[in-house]
Amino acid sequence: MKTIRMWAFIPLLLLGMFGGIWTGKHKDSRISPLPFGPPQPVEDLRLERTLTLLLNSHTKWNHVRGRSLMILYDEGGHAYPFENTFDVVQEPLKAQVTQWDGYHQRQQFEFHLANGEAWLKTVDPNAPTQMVTQKVRLPAFVANVDTSQIPTTLRAENALFVYPHPLDGGIPGYFTSFLFPTWVAQGLTPDREIRFVREDEFLGRQVSVVEDQIGKEYPTKREFWVDNATGIVLKFSEWDVRTHQMLRQFEMQEIEIR
Repeated sequence: MKTIRMWAFIPLLLLGMFGGIWTGKHKDSRISPLPFGPPQPVEDLRLERTLTLLLNSHTKWNHVRGRSLMILYDEGGHAYPFENTFDVVQEPLKAQVTQWDGYHQRQQFEFHLANGEAWLKTVDPNAPTQMVTQKVRLPAFVANVDTSQIPTTLRAENALFVYPHPLDGGIPGYFTSFLFPTWVAQGLTPDREIRFVREDEFLGRQVSVVEDQIGKEYPTKREFWVDNATGIVLKFSEWDVRTHQMLRQFEMQEIEIR
């Protein structure tokens, strides 16, 4: 059995655009994506409820399975779809993930984490019916799923830093940033305009729609459809405010939450 460092899988895993341990998001377990400044007050009780739920979403479920689609757009507007099927259990942590890209390339992973040790199983490209098991070296706070730095209330949120969930990027696949969306409710600086839009329904589930705008010189808008029961983001879109060009779109196409 081989022992490897997980960053060796960066080209293979095609991890989420929001970062993660493979893209530097967890380099020091914190990032500063927005200009420094004091947290902005949240006066809308509906918005406060939704943001608080996002901070604690990982405590609202243990087992989720489903199918998701992420579409990335280049400057020319060309779309690059990535589809995932996934089955994730938090305790004890295990995940089965299959990913297809826009060229219909199929990748299959099985991820296990227990007692601070992680194993990744991948399909052997020379023998598609066989899985290759490799031990993975992860930062300690990821291997131990240390969530102690994540604020649980908006009053505890520090606008200077964003503390993503350790498994946001810890599990391969584009869906993990939305399965563990604590980052959405952090970094609430005055330069980030965020508001509650409406209640809605998606995939037969009640959701709260939240919209924000970030950046001044090159502003972008983002819309999050947040499951009212768990805080999982079921649908997301991001676009350039000036050009109205779509940048990213994500949606859960099927989901079963336990």
